Amino acid sequence: MSFSFSDLGKNIANFAPVLGGAIAGPGGAAIGSLIANLFGSKSQDPQDIWESINADNDAKLKLLQFQAQHEIELQKLALQQIQLDNEDVANARNKQIELAKAGAKDNTVTILTYLIVIGFYLTMGGVFYLLVNPGDIAPEEGKLFYMFAGILTMAFADTYKFHLGHSKIFENLKLQTNTWKDPG
Repeated sequence: MSFSFSDLGKNIANFAPVLGGAIAGPGGAAIGSLIANLFGSKSQDPQDIWESINADNDAKLKLLQFQAQHEIELQKLALQQIQLDNEDVANARNKQIELAKAGAKDNTVTILTYLIVIGFYLTMGGVFYLLVNPGDIAPEEGKLFYMFAGILTMAFADTYKFHLGHSKIFENLKLQTNTWKDPG
């Protein structure tokens, strides 16, 4: 299995949490290249960067200094990612609202929601079964099953966020009070 920028970010988060979170995010490759230069990595590959960090006795100090010097920019990146995610969900909701206003029937979201929720609960039942009866499945097949369970869990979380998520709460708050301001 390959070592990704997400993996690199998780490892760096042990020393510098804000920096690690930024590297694990969508702009991780750009920030990773800065870290590669900081540690004199032989390439921009996340595995090589991690090896360069491990070879440096002052790695923790360097990572914390880098984080302190760039903390505002790193937090802005994190906030932008959250805002993009919220806008994506809001846009999908708005599309559904516009279709409903136009009288068009689009059951895609409803059908997908039912499939994801049913699949999630069936998969969780399978996970609990395997926890009780670990010998019923080969180890390699178990890894594949758990990977599928993780993917379905993320889809379930996205479905929940779409229908009941925090961006909808903020939208309702803006409509009710008309005084809510974007913290950014």
